[in-house]
Amino acid sequence: SVMARIPGVEIEELYAKYELHPILLDLYVEGEFDRDLINYFLDQRGHSSYVSVFTVDQVEVPDEILVDKSLQTGSNKSRLIALASMLSEKFKSIDTNVSCIVDTDHDVLLDQVVNMNNLLYTDYSCMEMYCLNEATLKKFLILGCNLKPSHLDELNSILNAVLPVQFCLRGVNQSLGLNSTFPPVKKGVGKKRGLVYFQESIYVDAFIQLNNLHRRSEEIKEEFKKLFSKVPVDIRQKSNGHDFVCCVFDYSDESGGVKLHSKNEDVEIFGGRLLANALDTSLLFAENLFSRIEAAAVGRGPLWGRQAQVS
Repeated sequence: SVMARIPGVEIEELYAKYELHPILLDLYVEGEFDRDLINYFLDQRGHSSYVSVFTVDQVEVPDEILVDKSLQTGSNKSRLIALASMLSEKFKSIDTNVSCIVDTDHDVLLDQVVNMNNLLYTDYSCMEMYCLNEATLKKFLILGCNLKPSHLDELNSILNAVLPVQFCLRGVNQSLGLNSTFPPVKKGVGKKRGLVYFQESIYVDAFIQLNNLHRRSEEIKEEFKKLFSKVPVDIRQKSNGHDFVCCVFDYSDESGGVKLHSKNEDVEIFGGRLLANALDTSLLFAENLFSRIEAAAVGRGPLWGRQAQVS
């Protein structure tokens, strides 16, 4: 049975709260993993008492507001954008520190970045991307997967081959409004071969097949090529968090390491969390988003002020 959702705080109550307490530093995020990663970082840096982090589902953002603002319903990111927008309309003259944090996703690629002072974007495509680096992956391969340091190079080349392809296909799905499902990464390799043999063309065809989109095949391939030619150099800005975790788990499994998941839901629930255990969270202060949160926490100025350019 699905648990009944506990009603959240009404927008009006938030208005009252921040009018009374303009110095409160409250952050609103998309999901529980985002909340926990930021909270753990703040705790480690000794700032927990100055900052509170809430998930957006703790606030009542009615669908009619989303429709009114031409935002997609049923999306936590849309709810955050709407919340940021309402707060910035309400507190034009009064400075307040409350801010909303969203995943960048495809917003840069599809030119959909929303510029509001109190809306902050992740430095990379999503929170999981803070785990996509040499040190974290090496620790995870050894302690999480029971593999060798020598597996790192192979995993890196697989991630570089696979993730941007999946990311761009997800972009195509969004820009063409396809509402598709995505084949597992294994569908991008020939029969009985490893992930190291992943081929973009095989995977794109598998995507078209799976969603029965043959009649739009040309259009999809054109759009894919267009987006693929525009993606940034940094792998962390052209990868989807779920795809990243799946790829690491699949690699562990096929390389004789620990079998980390059996179902897609597993990855959704604990995949990012598992990887984050291998992340040295104290290094996050070097990242733009976290350094801004830290600066606000120690009173070196509000989080508001010009939105840092998402490069």
